[in-house]
Amino acid sequence: MGSRNFKKSGGYLNGVAVTFLGYRWTDDVPSKDGPISWADAPKKIAVPGGKPKDRFHGLQMEITVLPDGAKEPVTQMLFGGGWDDFTVSEDSLTLSNPKGGSADLGEDTGVAKFVTSALQAGFPLEELPEDDSVINYEAFNGKRFYLVQRKNEKMAREGKKRVDKNNKNRSYDYTDLVVDQYLGEAEETPVAAQPAKQAAKPTGATAVKAAAAKTSAPRANGKANGKVATTFDLASASENVILSVLTDNGGSLTKTKMGTKILQALMNDKEHRDDIRKWAMSDDNLSALAEQGTISYDQPSSEVSLPY
Repeated sequence: MGSRNFKKSGGYLNGVAVTFLGYRWTDDVPSKDGPISWADAPKKIAVPGGKPKDRFHGLQMEITVLPDGAKEPVTQMLFGGGWDDFTVSEDSLTLSNPKGGSADLGEDTGVAKFVTSALQAGFPLEELPEDDSVINYEAFNGKRFYLVQRKNEKMAREGKKRVDKNNKNRSYDYTDLVVDQYLGEAEETPVAAQPAKQAAKPTGATAVKAAAAKTSAPRANGKANGKVATTFDLASASENVILSVLTDNGGSLTKTKMGTKILQALMNDKEHRDDIRKWAMSDDNLSALAEQGTISYDQPSSEVSLPY
Protein backbone atom coordinates (compact mmCIF):
# COMPACT_ATOMS: atom_id res chain seq x y z
CA MET A 1 0.00 0.00 0.00
CA GLY A 2 0.95 3.66 -0.30
CA SER A 3 4.60 4.33 -0.99
CA ARG A 4 5.67 0.81 -0.02
CA ASN A 5 3.44 -1.62 -1.91
CA PHE A 6 1.70 -1.78 -5.25
CA LYS A 7 -1.56 -3.37 -6.37
CA LYS A 8 -1.19 -6.03 -9.04
CA SER A 9 -2.17 -5.45 -12.68
CA GLY A 10 -0.28 -5.04 -15.38
CA GLY A 11 15.96 5.03 -22.06
CA TYR A 12 18.53 6.33 -22.22
CA LEU A 13 19.81 6.18 -18.61
CA ASN A 14 21.59 2.85 -18.72
CA GLY A 15 24.64 1.59 -16.85
CA VAL A 16 25.25 4.89 -15.10
CA ALA A 17 25.66 6.05 -11.49
CA VAL A 18 23.50 9.07 -10.68
CA THR A 19 22.53 11.39 -7.86
CA PHE A 20 18.76 11.70 -7.50
CA LEU A 21 17.96 15.42 -7.43
CA GLY A 22 14.19 15.46 -7.33
CA TYR A 23 10.89 14.55 -8.96
CA ARG A 24 7.38 15.76 -9.62
CA TRP A 25 4.02 14.15 -10.37
CA THR A 26 2.57 15.54 -13.60
CA ASP A 27 0.14 14.84 -16.40
CA ASP A 28 2.51 16.28 -19.00
CA VAL A 29 2.66 14.06 -22.08
CA PRO A 30 6.13 12.69 -22.91
CA SER A 31 7.38 13.34 -26.44
CA LYS A 32 10.67 13.22 -28.34
CA ASP A 33 10.81 17.02 -28.13
CA GLY A 34 10.15 17.13 -24.39
CA PRO A 35 7.06 17.07 -22.19
CA ILE A 36 3.87 18.60 -23.58
CA SER A 37 1.30 20.10 -21.24
CA TRP A 38 -1.85 17.97 -21.08
CA ALA A 39 -3.89 21.05 -21.98
CA ASP A 40 -1.91 21.47 -25.21
CA ALA A 41 -1.67 17.78 -26.19
CA PRO A 42 -4.00 16.45 -28.93
CA LYS A 43 -6.80 14.49 -27.30
CA LYS A 44 -7.05 12.05 -30.20
CA ILE A 45 -4.32 9.62 -31.29
CA ALA A 46 -4.10 8.38 -34.87
CA VAL A 47 -4.31 4.60 -35.28
CA PRO A 48 -2.90 3.16 -38.54
CA GLY A 49 -5.76 1.61 -40.49
CA GLY A 50 -8.33 2.45 -37.83
CA LYS A 51 -10.26 5.23 -36.18
CA PRO A 52 -8.44 7.71 -33.92
CA LYS A 53 -8.63 6.78 -30.25
CA ASP A 54 -8.89 8.97 -27.17
CA ARG A 55 -5.61 9.85 -25.49
CA PHE A 56 -5.31 8.31 -22.03
CA HIS A 57 -4.96 10.91 -19.28
CA GLY A 58 -1.81 9.49 -17.75
CA LEU A 59 0.09 10.18 -14.57
CA GLN A 60 3.85 10.57 -14.91
CA MET A 61 6.63 10.81 -12.35
CA GLU A 62 9.28 13.06 -13.85
CA ILE A 63 12.59 12.33 -12.14
CA THR A 64 15.66 14.56 -12.30
CA VAL A 65 19.08 12.99 -11.82
CA LEU A 66 22.68 14.05 -12.32
CA PRO A 67 24.83 11.30 -13.88
CA ASP A 68 28.40 11.04 -12.60
CA GLY A 69 30.66 13.24 -14.70
CA ALA A 70 27.78 15.11 -16.34
CA LYS A 71 27.49 18.88 -16.26
CA GLU A 72 23.73 19.03 -16.72
CA PRO A 73 20.90 17.15 -14.95
CA VAL A 74 18.80 14.65 -16.91
CA THR A 75 15.04 14.22 -16.61
CA GLN A 76 13.04 11.14 -17.47
CA MET A 77 9.34 10.29 -17.28
CA LEU A 78 8.13 7.16 -15.50
CA PHE A 79 4.52 6.06 -16.10
CA GLY A 80 2.45 5.97 -12.91
CA GLY A 81 -1.09 5.09 -14.01
CA GLY A 82 -4.21 7.21 -14.45
CA TRP A 83 -4.12 10.88 -13.50
CA ASP A 84 -7.74 10.86 -12.35
CA ASP A 85 -7.08 8.00 -9.92
CA PHE A 86 -5.10 10.28 -7.60
CA THR A 87 -5.07 13.70 -6.00
CA VAL A 88 -1.76 15.51 -6.50
CA SER A 89 -0.55 17.86 -3.76
CA GLU A 90 0.06 21.53 -4.50
CA ASP A 91 3.83 21.02 -4.51
CA SER A 92 3.50 18.06 -6.94
CA LEU A 93 5.34 15.71 -4.57
CA THR A 94 2.59 13.66 -2.95
CA LEU A 95 -0.24 11.48 -4.24
CA SER A 96 -3.36 10.53 -2.31
CA ASN A 97 -6.57 8.65 -3.06
CA PRO A 98 -9.40 11.09 -3.89
CA LYS A 99 -11.87 8.56 -2.46
CA GLY A 100 -9.91 8.16 0.75
CA GLY A 101 -8.12 5.07 1.98
CA SER A 102 -4.99 3.50 0.57
CA ALA A 103 -3.20 5.07 -2.40
CA ASP A 104 -1.72 2.38 -4.65
CA LEU A 105 0.25 2.26 -7.87
CA GLY A 106 -0.11 -0.65 -10.27
CA GLU A 107 2.86 -2.99 -9.91
CA ASP A 108 3.48 -3.00 -13.67
CA THR A 109 3.86 0.78 -13.89
CA GLY A 110 7.27 2.29 -14.51
CA VAL A 111 7.20 4.04 -11.14
CA ALA A 112 6.43 0.84 -9.23
CA LYS A 113 9.22 -1.04 -10.99
CA PHE A 114 11.70 1.75 -10.25
CA VAL A 115 10.78 1.96 -6.56
CA THR A 116 10.61 -1.82 -6.09
CA SER A 117 14.06 -2.22 -7.66
CA ALA A 118 15.44 0.49 -5.35
CA LEU A 119 14.13 -1.40 -2.31
CA GLN A 120 15.48 -4.69 -3.64
CA ALA A 121 18.86 -3.01 -4.16
CA GLY A 122 19.00 -2.01 -0.50
CA PHE A 123 17.23 1.36 -0.18
CA PRO A 124 15.82 1.38 3.40
CA LEU A 125 12.08 0.73 3.42
CA GLU A 126 11.76 2.64 6.68
CA GLU A 127 12.70 5.88 4.92
CA LEU A 128 9.44 5.81 2.95
CA PRO A 129 6.21 7.05 4.58
CA GLU A 130 4.42 4.49 6.73
CA ASP A 131 1.09 6.17 5.97
CA ASP A 132 -0.46 4.08 3.17
CA SER A 133 -2.85 6.89 2.25
CA VAL A 134 -0.03 8.87 0.59
CA ILE A 135 2.68 8.20 -1.98
CA ASN A 136 5.79 10.32 -1.58
CA TYR A 137 9.40 9.68 -2.60
CA GLU A 138 11.23 12.71 -1.23
CA ALA A 139 13.45 10.22 0.64
CA PHE A 140 15.17 9.53 -2.71
CA ASN A 141 16.45 13.12 -2.93
CA GLY A 142 20.21 13.31 -2.47
CA LYS A 143 20.63 9.53 -2.78
CA ARG A 144 22.87 7.76 -5.28
CA PHE A 145 21.80 4.89 -7.53
CA TYR A 146 23.29 2.82 -10.32
CA LEU A 147 20.63 2.71 -13.05
CA VAL A 148 20.12 0.22 -15.85
CA GLN A 149 17.51 -0.50 -18.50
CA ARG A 150 16.00 -3.93 -17.78
CA LYS A 151 14.20 -5.92 -20.47
CA ASN A 152 10.42 -5.92 -20.04
CA GLU A 153 9.72 -9.64 -19.97
CA LYS A 154 5.94 -9.25 -20.27
CA MET A 155 6.23 -7.30 -23.51
CA ALA A 156 8.80 -9.79 -24.78
CA ARG A 157 6.46 -12.75 -24.12
CA GLU A 158 3.76 -10.92 -26.06
CA GLY A 159 6.17 -10.42 -28.95
CA LYS A 160 6.00 -6.63 -28.71
CA LYS A 161 8.99 -4.52 -29.71
CA ARG A 162 9.77 -0.87 -30.34
CA VAL A 163 10.23 -0.16 -34.03
CA ASP A 164 13.01 2.25 -34.98
CA LYS A 165 11.30 5.33 -36.42
CA ASN A 166 14.25 5.94 -38.75
CA ASN A 167 14.59 2.34 -39.90
CA LYS A 168 11.47 0.16 -39.82
CA ASN A 169 13.61 -2.93 -40.30
CA ARG A 170 15.08 -2.45 -36.85
CA SER A 171 13.28 -3.16 -33.60
CA TYR A 172 14.25 -3.22 -29.95
CA ASP A 173 13.03 -4.79 -26.74
CA TYR A 174 10.93 -2.67 -24.43
CA THR A 175 12.87 -1.86 -21.27
CA ASP A 176 12.20 -0.43 -17.82
CA LEU A 177 14.45 2.01 -15.96
CA VAL A 178 15.40 0.32 -12.67
CA VAL A 179 17.91 0.56 -9.86
CA ASP A 180 20.64 -2.07 -10.06
CA GLN A 181 22.60 -0.83 -7.03
CA TYR A 182 21.82 1.54 -4.16
CA LEU A 183 24.98 3.56 -3.51
CA GLY A 184 23.89 5.42 -0.38
CA GLU A 185 23.66 9.13 0.31
CA ALA A 186 25.72 11.55 -1.71
CA GLU A 187 28.51 12.99 0.43
CA GLU A 188 28.09 16.25 -1.42
CA THR A 189 25.61 16.71 -4.21
CA PRO A 190 27.60 17.80 -7.29
CA VAL A 191 26.66 21.16 -8.73
CA ALA A 192 25.49 21.03 -12.33
CA ALA A 193 26.81 23.69 -14.66
CA GLN A 194 24.42 26.62 -14.95
CA PRO A 195 24.05 29.30 -17.64
CA ALA A 196 25.81 32.60 -17.03
CA LYS A 197 23.89 34.68 -14.49
CA GLN A 198 22.96 38.32 -14.75
CA ALA A 199 24.99 40.21 -12.18
CA ALA A 200 21.95 42.15 -10.97
CA LYS A 201 20.13 38.97 -9.90
CA PRO A 202 21.20 36.98 -6.82
CA THR A 203 21.31 33.32 -7.74
CA GLY A 204 21.20 29.90 -6.10
CA ALA A 205 23.11 29.82 -2.83
CA THR A 206 23.93 33.52 -3.26
CA ALA A 207 20.23 34.33 -3.15
CA VAL A 208 19.87 32.35 0.05
CA LYS A 209 22.84 34.01 1.71
CA ALA A 210 21.45 37.42 0.78
CA ALA A 211 18.37 36.62 2.86
CA ALA A 212 20.36 35.90 6.02
CA ALA A 213 20.16 39.27 7.75
CA LYS A 214 22.53 40.20 10.58
CA THR A 215 20.84 41.63 13.66
CA SER A 216 22.19 42.72 17.03
CA ALA A 217 21.83 40.25 19.87
CA PRO A 218 19.80 41.28 22.97
CA ARG A 219 21.36 44.17 24.84
CA ALA A 220 22.29 44.25 28.50
CA ASN A 221 21.96 47.57 30.40
CA GLY A 222 21.21 49.36 27.15
CA LYS A 223 24.55 48.40 25.56
CA ALA A 224 25.14 46.02 22.70
CA ASN A 225 26.93 42.88 23.84
CA GLY A 226 28.99 42.82 20.67
CA LYS A 227 27.53 39.51 19.41
CA VAL A 228 25.67 39.24 16.15
CA ALA A 229 22.87 36.74 15.53
CA THR A 230 21.93 35.60 12.06
CA THR A 231 18.29 35.05 11.12
CA PHE A 232 17.00 33.53 7.93
CA ASP A 233 14.30 35.33 5.95
CA LEU A 234 12.47 32.54 4.10
CA ALA A 235 10.22 34.87 2.09
CA SER A 236 13.13 37.01 0.88
CA ALA A 237 15.26 33.98 0.00
CA SER A 238 12.39 32.34 -1.87
CA GLU A 239 11.64 35.51 -3.82
CA ASN A 240 15.29 35.85 -4.87
CA VAL A 241 15.54 32.22 -5.99
CA ILE A 242 12.27 32.45 -7.95
CA LEU A 243 13.58 35.48 -9.84
CA SER A 244 16.91 33.77 -10.45
CA VAL A 245 15.31 30.61 -11.81
CA LEU A 246 12.94 32.54 -14.08
CA THR A 247 15.82 34.65 -15.40
CA ASP A 248 17.81 31.52 -16.24
CA ASN A 249 14.90 29.87 -18.04
CA GLY A 250 13.63 32.44 -20.51
CA GLY A 251 11.55 34.40 -18.02
CA SER A 252 8.67 31.94 -17.76
CA LEU A 253 7.98 28.48 -16.30
CA THR A 254 5.03 26.46 -15.12
CA LYS A 255 4.89 26.28 -11.34
CA THR A 256 5.83 22.60 -11.20
CA LYS A 257 8.81 23.04 -13.52
CA MET A 258 9.90 26.05 -11.50
CA GLY A 259 9.88 23.87 -8.40
CA THR A 260 12.21 21.39 -10.08
CA LYS A 261 14.55 24.18 -11.18
CA ILE A 262 14.63 25.56 -7.64
CA LEU A 263 15.62 22.16 -6.30
CA GLN A 264 18.43 21.96 -8.86
CA ALA A 265 19.67 25.46 -8.02
CA LEU A 266 19.82 24.65 -4.31
CA MET A 267 21.20 21.13 -4.55
CA ASN A 268 23.81 21.68 -1.85
CA ASP A 269 21.68 23.75 0.52
CA LYS A 270 20.03 20.89 2.41
CA GLU A 271 19.09 23.22 5.26
CA HIS A 272 16.87 25.57 3.24
CA ARG A 273 16.03 24.02 -0.16
CA ASP A 274 12.89 22.13 0.84
CA ASP A 275 11.44 25.09 2.76
CA ILE A 276 12.17 27.44 -0.14
CA ARG A 277 10.63 25.08 -2.69
CA LYS A 278 7.47 24.64 -0.62
CA TRP A 279 7.18 28.41 -0.11
CA ALA A 280 7.61 28.99 -3.84
CA MET A 281 4.95 26.39 -4.72
CA SER A 282 2.26 28.11 -2.66
CA ASP A 283 -0.45 29.79 -4.72
CA ASP A 284 -0.96 32.34 -1.94
CA ASN A 285 2.71 33.32 -1.91
CA LEU A 286 2.94 33.53 -5.70
CA SER A 287 -0.25 35.60 -5.85
CA ALA A 288 1.17 37.97 -3.23
CA LEU A 289 4.36 38.42 -5.28
CA ALA A 290 2.24 39.08 -8.35
CA GLU A 291 0.18 41.71 -6.53
CA GLN A 292 3.32 43.63 -5.60
CA GLY A 293 4.60 43.40 -9.18
CA THR A 294 7.58 41.14 -8.49
CA ILE A 295 6.33 38.43 -10.87
CA SER A 296 3.32 37.61 -13.00
CA TYR A 297 1.30 34.55 -12.02
CA ASP A 298 -1.59 33.02 -13.96
CA GLN A 299 -3.05 30.52 -11.53
CA PRO A 300 -5.36 28.68 -14.00
CA SER A 301 -2.41 27.78 -16.23
CA SER A 302 0.15 27.72 -13.36
CA GLU A 303 2.43 29.96 -15.46
CA VAL A 304 4.96 31.99 -13.46
CA SER A 305 6.87 34.68 -15.33
CA LEU A 306 8.91 37.83 -14.98
CA PRO A 307 6.74 40.96 -15.14
CA TYR A 308 8.57 42.44 -18.13
